[in-house]
Amino acid sequence: MILLPSLSSLFLPEFLLDDKLKNLLVNMLKRLYVPLPNQFERWLSDISFYRCGIELIFRDAPSLKENWDGRFDFNYSSALYDLTADYPDTNFPETWEFERDIETILNKRFWK
Repeated sequence: MILLPSLSSLFLPEFLLDDKLKNLLVNMLKRLYVPLPNQFERWLSDISFYRCGIELIFRDAPSLKENWDGRFDFNYSSALYDLTADYPDTNFPETWEFERDIETILNKRFWK
């Protein structure tokens, strides 16, 4: 019996969730704070893509919902780091300014 595939499959959903959550936050922050209307549709498409991916991960691994707050904070900081490098003239908030529970992040439209 080989344990390596079993171990890697245990960590893969966590890695995928972090990747999708970070990318979701990057695109949500761009849509909220970067004044480039010609990019809005692309960012909205990416937001839908990452939201759907997160829902699928939670369907297959619901236990990953348990550490949502810590995971959210980590990925928000990581997204912010990337965005401040890419958009140095944009003032992104140091902390998420809206509701941040799973249901809201996956469904609410935070922009007009």
